[in-house]
Amino acid sequence: MYLYNEKLDIDVDLLQTALFLHSEVEYLFELGEIFGKESLLKFLDIFEGQVIRVPSEQELTTSVKYVIIWRSIKTKERTVKELAEDLCLEEEEVRGVYKEVDKKMKKLGIS
Repeated sequence: MYLYNEKLDIDVDLLQTALFLHSEVEYLFELGEIFGKESLLKFLDIFEGQVIRVPSEQELTTSVKYVIIWRSIKTKERTVKELAEDLCLEEEEVRGVYKEVDKKMKKLGIS
């Protein structure tokens, strides 16, 4: 929705302006640019009032590694010993990762 500003001779995007004015929420304006208006409004509708933590690239990389460990053991594609050797981990650490991920996957109905 736009509002024409005669003094500046431009159409002012009211959503973008509102996002900019909502200054206590960091990056809301940037999220609007990334998602687009419709997706941002849906995002805000679903997550309003929530605090969202964005994981670091390292955390995501670790999570992917953990899922690969879980899948490799679950499908019997590789042994705990093979994974430990390839990933420079102790076998007990690989087993712990598997158990942790398997527990979470079961909560999601995946297993």
